[in-house]
Amino acid sequence: MATRAEKAAVAALTAAYVARQRLLATTLTRDLILLVRQLFMPSSPGPSWTVTKTQLDALIRARRSVSATLGARYYLDVRAVHVRPPGRQARRAAPVPRRAVQAPQVPDREPVRDVLDHVDREPDTERVDVDIPERELEAEFGLDSDDEDDVWAELGRIAGVGPPDLDDERVESNLTATGIASYQRAIRAGQTPTQAIDTMAVNLAGSATRLAAEGGRQVIRDAVDGDDAAIGWMRITDGDACSWCLMLASRGAVYKSAQTAGRAKNRRFTGPGQFKWHDHCGCVAVPIFDADDPRLDRADELYAEWLRVTQGKSGKAAVNAWRQHWEKQRQQD
Repeated sequence: MATRAEKAAVAALTAAYVARQRLLATTLTRDLILLVRQLFMPSSPGPSWTVTKTQLDALIRARRSVSATLGARYYLDVRAVHVRPPGRQARRAAPVPRRAVQAPQVPDREPVRDVLDHVDREPDTERVDVDIPERELEAEFGLDSDDEDDVWAELGRIAGVGPPDLDDERVESNLTATGIASYQRAIRAGQTPTQAIDTMAVNLAGSATRLAAEGGRQVIRDAVDGDDAAIGWMRITDGDACSWCLMLASRGAVYKSAQTAGRAKNRRFTGPGQFKWHDHCGCVAVPIFDADDPRLDRADELYAEWLRVTQGKSGKAAVNAWRQHWEKQRQQD
């Protein structure tokens, strides 16, 4: 069982990790909107979209790489708190690097359409640089590029995990559906070119942040699968989670097997649907090394609420009742 100091260390590491992933999504949204407004021209939608898409692809891959490195560093830091190195007689929380627990200042989350109002449309504004040197990009998110190779080497040794790939066809289909196709649908619906560009930017921001944030999520899941010391992973929602994400979070930890599930009440998550994320999703995946991890308490609270709200219902009726419950909560708030 983890000590109070170990629990505090994991809580601090998790708070910093969530804040960094949120900062990554926020800055990606801002830069994407700038890029679309700078490059996409209604007078020449086809050719300008080709240029825009190429730059968006590079932007997503750069931020996905950062997300993955954030996930790898976080995983190793949390693991160091829980896992006793060979040869140590007494278990003690490993020192937590000061940089690892300094959460960046992140503004309150705004809907993407609100972000649009803060991004300048003027053509002479500073252009987005999608080719920022990797060292500078990592520094912006609190990473140290000098030890990146060591981080991936260590995670490879422990769990056989390296930086996740991103399929070219998947990026192409996502950008096309939420980009030029979205713009064309908006025009056919009667929007002005300016309005249609903003609609396209909102939809692109959703798919782009999902593809980028997937880097960290994938690393956590793969590391848990390959690490004998990990017992599972769980979903942590942001402050504006949808009812679907809250339902998935209520299921607690996704354990690798029944044997690794230390608490029966958390053996709620079965089937392949747990690793699902949607556009604009702010959830993160975090590793679990202790069945009594206090981070599971929030899942227990959500599950108790699920049972209360859906009492006497099942299937789609239960999901609808849960959605209506949270819609009512938001209206009251």
